[in-house]
Amino acid sequence: MWIVIAITAYFLLALVAVIDKYLLSGPLPSPKTYAFYVGVLGGGVAVLLAVFGFVVIPEVPIILLGLFAGIMRTLFLFALFRALFLFEASRVVPALGAILPLFLLLLVFFFVRDATIFELSNFAAFFLLVAGAFGVSVAKNSRMTAQSVAAVSLAAFSGAASFFFSKFAYDAQPFLSGLAWLLIGAFLASLVFLASREVRREVGRIFSKPKHAAQVSGKKFPLWIFLGNQVAGGGAAFLQNLAIALVPLGLLSFVSAMSGIEYVFLFAFTMFLSRRFPSILTEEISGSSILQKTISILLIALGLALLAL
Repeated sequence: MWIVIAITAYFLLALVAVIDKYLLSGPLPSPKTYAFYVGVLGGGVAVLLAVFGFVVIPEVPIILLGLFAGIMRTLFLFALFRALFLFEASRVVPALGAILPLFLLLLVFFFVRDATIFELSNFAAFFLLVAGAFGVSVAKNSRMTAQSVAAVSLAAFSGAASFFFSKFAYDAQPFLSGLAWLLIGAFLASLVFLASREVRREVGRIFSKPKHAAQVSGKKFPLWIFLGNQVAGGGAAFLQNLAIALVPLGLLSFVSAMSGIEYVFLFAFTMFLSRRFPSILTEEISGSSILQKTISILLIALGLALLAL
């Protein structure tokens, strides 16, 4: 069941990534502001969960785990948005898809001493998924630099830490309650961005415009695009966290290793949209590129088959 849930989450994340790229390439070119909005909207969801009685008060260490997982999630989003803003997606995406599962694997192995992932069939499936994710997302001329590696590594580590600590928060309480504490932590972390004059100025511009549109950095965009993207992103985050809650701890790194599925969907989306929006979305279409991505997709499919069996 958690495998199907994770696949659905990565489909939505691929859709969100396309819109994120559009927003960060023009209407909302500020990683701080974007991370702030995501955190605030998550805080609103946490309030709704509390109002409808889904939040319980667990022991203090469990609360702290949930809050810390949320803080790391906000750091992950900011680091990811900043990496996408500073570097080409062809550098960021494949590196993140390869590094984050490895960080998560190491966290589980060294802190929990669970070696389930190293069983032959599990490790083979993990290797195929990571290799497929890297192959389907890497571009022909993408070259990593020290700066891009550092930016991606920060995003990968904070994302792995968020996955890792949220798993313990979910195991100790009902899922929706654990999710609420994570969102509260993410919201509290997002308030730090208000120390930035840039963020305060952009937020002021949003709320000073008519409801049907907003103007950010001098460029207009329909507010419904941002809000709709956040609804889809929220659904993806809910499903991804549900998969984290359901997966056995020893296989936790598979949830992030399956990100290659997102890149398969993203490849399909960009193939379809790149001709209409070439300034925002581009995709190399050549015989060698199609062969590379086909082989990578087959590796992902084989990894999923091994995992399912």
